Amino acid sequence: MRDGQHAAARLAYSDEIDPSISIKELIESINSVPEAAYIMHHIVQFATDQATTATRATAQQKEAEARIMQLEQQTFINEQLLESVIIDHNLDDYDHKIRRRATTAEELLYPNDDPSESLHSNASDGQLSDRQRRKNKKGEIVAAKDRGTGKLLRTAILDGHAKPVLAVDGLENLLVTGSKDRLAKLWDLEQGQEVATLGIHPNNVHAVKLVPNSHLAVTASMYQMRIWDLRENKCVRLFQSSGQVVEGDGGPIGSRQNTVPFLETVVNAIDIDPSGELLLSAFGGDVRVWSLSKMASFGRLVGAAHSPRSEVSCLSVALDTERNVCNVFTGSRDHYVKMYTIPTTGEGIHEAKVEFNPPHYDNVTCIVSDEKHLFTASKDMNIMKINLLDYKRDHLELKAHNGYVQGMCKVPFPNETLLASVCKEGHLKLWETESTRRLKLVDTIEKAHQDSINSICYSSGLVFTASSDTTVAVWRPNTTLVS
Repeated sequence: MRDGQHAAARLAYSDEIDPSISIKELIESINSVPEAAYIMHHIVQFATDQATTATRATAQQKEAEARIMQLEQQTFINEQLLESVIIDHNLDDYDHKIRRRATTAEELLYPNDDPSESLHSNASDGQLSDRQRRKNKKGEIVAAKDRGTGKLLRTAILDGHAKPVLAVDGLENLLVTGSKDRLAKLWDLEQGQEVATLGIHPNNVHAVKLVPNSHLAVTASMYQMRIWDLRENKCVRLFQSSGQVVEGDGGPIGSRQNTVPFLETVVNAIDIDPSGELLLSAFGGDVRVWSLSKMASFGRLVGAAHSPRSEVSCLSVALDTERNVCNVFTGSRDHYVKMYTIPTTGEGIHEAKVEFNPPHYDNVTCIVSDEKHLFTASKDMNIMKINLLDYKRDHLELKAHNGYVQGMCKVPFPNETLLASVCKEGHLKLWETESTRRLKLVDTIEKAHQDSINSICYSSGLVFTASSDTTVAVWRPNTTLVS
């Protein structure tokens, strides 16, 4: 065997690269075509082996990073739900603890029987368990005592949830609310009462939407989204963050769930396109696009968070009728807002068209858009106005609120359209946005609720605010102030 063949063999079969082997010397030692073919064969084989080893190591590293990210998310979820776990722990068994009550004659005579049925059948409403009271409570709409004198007048209060109301959405004469009591409730504004209870969910119902041009509603809890047929008040599909679809409601739900299954992620936000065809759900750093007509996952928006370790915290979708596309805006926990342009069918995998700079200083909490401008709010208590023509920031309203800004919506008045914003301190503010590049404060309703306002929406000429005081307030524009 010639010198070149010896060198090639040393290169191919050694575990480590021998520094004494020079590629130049190896090439110069070739004296014939068969020898060159022999050396080339071993060089290619060596390169292939090294590439395979590197690919395997990269895959193992990505798998480890994914596992670490999942553990971090699980830890974050457990921390967020700890308070709810403590509150809900053993509430159903409170009335049955021996230290809480005296033993009855029936229990002494029949010690092996379950006393819960007889106890609940004979107990007054005040003695029922917390869960039973929630199930039996019928929501009602009552007239508000303090109407106010500003641009918005409080006309009614929706009282039906037992815990903080986290989300609200309206469409025509219907309203849907979601709460920490694991229930979603459907309200008929014409009848002035609750018409259905949609639940129980695995955990807090933190997002709700009514679907335009249909009889559907969507509720989100943990890693699940339930699709409800409002004609029967029945769950017809169960969407999961991983893209799986389950027929029906997925079976009965017991106690509050605090863990997320493997390969699933908490759905942080949802939105519906104006046509009612697409459902968008944020999970981790991506957004999944669902077709509500086909009840299937059709597309995905990748890299919606600035950092791969961050999460999408809010999203909003708007229809661009001129170009027949949907503009999707996403806000993330790492302070950035991005814009995607997707077809109205929602198909395909899409990357961000624009990442708006400069970012917020904290978690982005809500996004509202119109034809010309984008409005974003954050836990930094600021509201940002962005021009959608050049994608540059027009104005930053510093300290727009004294607490986290947790919701915004556009409110039409007879002569103008104002931007409404609500915060963790319970205040509601109205801003004029069209006459100037800045935001002009028009009205402030301090303590619109006595506790945090978690969500706001506008529908059918009314504004609705959902609060941690367990109620939803109904506001009507005060037309008497219009000149």
